[in-house]
Formats: sequence, C-alpha cells, structure tokens
Amino acid sequence: MKKGFTLVELAIVIIIVGLIIGGILAGQNLLNNAERQKVVKEFQKYNNAMSSFKQQYNALPGDMANATTYWTGLDSWHNGDGDGYIEGFDGECLYVPVLLNTSELLNEKINLSTGGYVLPSKIKGTRFFVCSTSADWDTENGYSGIASGYSIYDKTGNYLSLAPFESSDYNGPLAAETAIYIDQKIDDGKASSGNMVAIRGFNSSVAGYQASGCITGSGAGFAASNTEGTISYDLSSKVRACRLIFWLHHLD
Repeated sequence: MKKGFTLVELAIVIIIVGLIIGGILAGQNLLNNAERQKVVKEFQKYNNAMSSFKQQYNALPGDMANATTYWTGLDSWHNGDGDGYIEGFDGECLYVPVLLNTSELLNEKINLSTGGYVLPSKIKGTRFFVCSTSADWDTENGYSGIASGYSIYDKTGNYLSLAPFESSDYNGPLAAETAIYIDQKIDDGKASSGNMVAIRGFNSSVAGYQASGCITGSGAGFAASNTEGTISYDLSSKVRACRLIFWLHHLD
C-alpha cells in the first residue's frame, strides 16, 4: 500500500515551492530595476549630450542654422531656423540624432540606417525623441504626444521624450510604477511638476483618443494645461500608458 505525504513532508514541499516562487519574483524585480536604471542613464546621457552641444556650438541640434558650416558633409536641410525651438516632426526634431551623431558628443555612433533617425533606447519597442511644444501638428505627433500651441502643465519649450518606437503605437512605453521610479531618480517623483512630467499616450489623428491609465486627477490628459502639480501617477494601473517628458529648459 502506498503511503501519502505526511504533514511535515507537505509543509516542506510548500516551503520549497514558496522559495522558488519568491526567487522568481525577486529575479524579475532585479531585471525590472536594471531596465529602469538603463532608462535613467539614457535620459542623463542624452541630456548631457544636448547640453554639451549647446555649450560648444551655441545652438541646439536640429535648430542650428549653420550646421553645414561646421560639417560640410551635411545637406542644407539639416540646417534649422535658429529660433531656439526644435520644431517640425519631419524637420528639426528629426535631425537631432544626425547632429548629435556628427558632433560625436554621444561617445557612440547611432546607426541611422536602421529604424529611421531616432535616439535609441535600451527598452525594447521604445525610442527617445527631442522636440518642442512649438512643433507642427501632424500624425507624427504619435512620437511625442504634444501638438502645436499646447502647454504641458502650464509649461512650453524643448523636451526629451521616451515614446513607443512605432508611430502606429499610440499608447505609452511605460507603466506608472516604472515611470514614477524614473521620475524619482531624475526629478521629484511627481507626474505634473518639476523637470520631468508624465502624460498619456495619444493618437493625434483620432480626435479625443488617449490611452487609459498612467496618471489620475481632475482633467488628466495627454497634453494637459492643468496647473502644475494637480495630476499624480496612477499606481493602480498596470498598463503601459505613460510617456515621460524631460524639459530641456536649461537649454532655452
């Protein structure tokens, strides 16, 4: 006759299973934190590169009016208008990676032949994008979530954004818990104040469409004109709906 498990044996099995599950969860948390740390470092890397460019050339990459004077290998359309705003999703914003690449301020070469003119991200399916709230409205706004004439929590200017890689992906690359982690490391950890803020992903070609989740508060939206500090991260939401905006006001 086969004997069943004793209570002691069952208890040991339960403990072992618990340890295995705990190890898996701990390992996943380590991977998540490692991914988040990579994004923090990338924000800092691109911000430093933008600052170095401004200091060295007294202009912003993409907006620089005389880029071809410094680098004869560039075409005339790589020159911006020099008005202090990086604008035009198919113009100045698009050529920021080209100028950062050419100036060699990133200490690495961006492969512009694959995936278009983008600043790469370590998070799969995402990209960094530099533009401003003065940018023209078009379907390319899927990259940033901002349209011409809008302010974000009462602010306007140039910004560095983490957004989905594909323009057809109108949601956000980050869940709220990841977004707030990055915000806390770089800024004040608040969704609508400081140098880093969060907005929902949206589709500029569909009126009124925006992703759900990410932020909460009265009037929370994709390009909110709400008073600074009135919106907070929605940590109850686990969907990837957040787009982070890092203001480059120190370059204005």
